[in-house]
Amino acid sequence: MSQESPSSLRLHLGDPGPEWRRALPWMLPILVLLVLEYSPWRAALSFPLSSYLGFHTFVELIAMTMGLVCFGLLWLTPATAVRTSTVVLACAVAAASGLDLLHMLSYAGMPALVTPSSPEKAIAFWLAGRSAMALGVLVAAWAPPRRTISAGQRYLWLALALAAMLGISGFILWHPEALPRTYLPGQGLTSFKVGFELVLVGMNLLAAARLQRVARRVGTPAVTLAVSAMFCAVAELCFASYASPSDMLNALGHVAKILAYAYLVRTAYLLSLRLPLARAGGLADALTASGNPTLICSELGTIHWVNPAFTRATGYELAELRGRSLARLCGGDLRWSEQQAAMADGQAWQGHVTMRRRDGSSYLDDRRLTPIRNGQGHLNAYVMTGEDITEREAQARALAAGEERLRALLASAPDAVIVIDAVGTVLLANPATEQLFGHGRPRMVGQNVRMLMPGEGGPSPRRPSDALPPDG
Repeated sequence: MSQESPSSLRLHLGDPGPEWRRALPWMLPILVLLVLEYSPWRAALSFPLSSYLGFHTFVELIAMTMGLVCFGLLWLTPATAVRTSTVVLACAVAAASGLDLLHMLSYAGMPALVTPSSPEKAIAFWLAGRSAMALGVLVAAWAPPRRTISAGQRYLWLALALAAMLGISGFILWHPEALPRTYLPGQGLTSFKVGFELVLVGMNLLAAARLQRVARRVGTPAVTLAVSAMFCAVAELCFASYASPSDMLNALGHVAKILAYAYLVRTAYLLSLRLPLARAGGLADALTASGNPTLICSELGTIHWVNPAFTRATGYELAELRGRSLARLCGGDLRWSEQQAAMADGQAWQGHVTMRRRDGSSYLDDRRLTPIRNGQGHLNAYVMTGEDITEREAQARALAAGEERLRALLASAPDAVIVIDAVGTVLLANPATEQLFGHGRPRMVGQNVRMLMPGEGGPSPRRPSDALPPDG
């Protein structure tokens, strides 16, 4: 696995061209029809309001549904719920969806909502909703993709977005006379409306350029969001050019809006689902290829997954263990209670545990339990890796027993015995050596053997007669 953690917007670093190639067949016809608006065939691009109202309501319902799906993916998925860029985008989508609902209900021909429905009222909600969306995409385009925010900051962003939406909605509903004129019957759009739409075009183009610039670094979701911003720019061009609320350009603007929302949902899907699944797939591949027995379980010890090495070590297949308790495999071990306590507290744990195989035999497992947490720090599961150390421990015990027997043998030997290494350092000396040279073992061990040799600074060996009293 890569040593560098990918950012929240990275899916891959491939060619972003395919996203644009898929979008252009939808975008170019809209632009062609937009050009026709300024041709002699302009009169053919209009149809009656009675049939357009149903189309408009249907299209806006689709857009609002897409907006809610996008908000849910970005807001509720742990992979995106802590990133500044995606939280801001989610809040903007939520505010825009609410304003789109009021835009739909205020359209000419709809029942009165506080004040009578009219093109002016619908346009006011439209401009407010498109401003929220353009501003959200701009902030998401420039926000550092790795910057995270706390849960409290998330809800503060959402509260601010909803408060702004409610404030603007209340002003439009109760003080329509204070709003500048945007549409004059028989004359068309006002200069204010056209200028506002062109500002929105510029904001979306700026966001699209920024996202396309960083696409090589942050991956495909940046490209899909850039395509969404470009469709928004095309929609605003249509709404800056129509002559009647029921003409073809108005309808094309709504179609471009649907396409923008489709790419917005695709962006949310890539960020919240596709990218985490790709990461999880890489982790699963690594764990599957591991030669050590590995399983994934809950904090309660419920087994979710085991790798092939675990099956080889224990004889249990995944189908036999999925949903079962880990206690089935090691519940009889004295240290199982320690593991349970660590898992209940969300802590890592390491130690030796006796594991039972399917055939009834057992082995000693060098176990490591590692907690898996999501982006918000919540405990999702545990990864348990182990190693069969039965043979290694048996060899260690045999070696320790052999050393103990050697010490006992040396201790009982009547002759002096010294064990040295290749450079002459004393490693072991028996009691007979202490009696012969007059040095205790702590003083001899670790010193060069030449300290015991006459002429090398060491004492002369004692003779047995030296210990006898002189004759009288």
